[in-house]
Amino acid sequence: MLSAQNISFVELCKIVAFVMVVHGAAGELSVDIVETQTYLKMGNIYLHLNTRDEFLRIDISTIVYFEADGNYTNIVLANQLKGVVCMNLARMQQLLSERLRDHARIFVRVGKRHIVNSSHIYRINVLRQQLVLSDGERFAFSLDVSKEALKALKDIMITAKPSPDHD
Repeated sequence: MLSAQNISFVELCKIVAFVMVVHGAAGELSVDIVETQTYLKMGNIYLHLNTRDEFLRIDISTIVYFEADGNYTNIVLANQLKGVVCMNLARMQQLLSERLRDHARIFVRVGKRHIVNSSHIYRINVLRQQLVLSDGERFAFSLDVSKEALKALKDIMITAKPSPDHD
């Protein structure tokens, strides 16, 4: 429950004012993705994607990967739900950076077709051109990725400094 004691006016305004509608001259929606916003609530970080026809509110820790599909991006979650937004993968990558700021570091671009949540990387098999994303319990997704992209990802994972949460 939100109360005056545990939330500032500015934080409340950020929560309330996260959707901005943009209309063209003829009253038509001129932008498919109107606004995205993140906010903290009970320790979770949410990505909001608002399109002409639907609104997605996604806890970023549940995002396993994003996959390019032409001018669209598929969003695959740990519970195997899939969402689709009218935005190419390059724009999605830019939006993640802008909106999530420091939290966007968990997402890594892998080749031309994928952005993956690095906390779900289970196996990188360069020879088989396969990337397996899993939480070790509930899900496992196997992605076909080029050798070059997997080699680069492997190098990133090997040289990455462990986060302070993990010893």
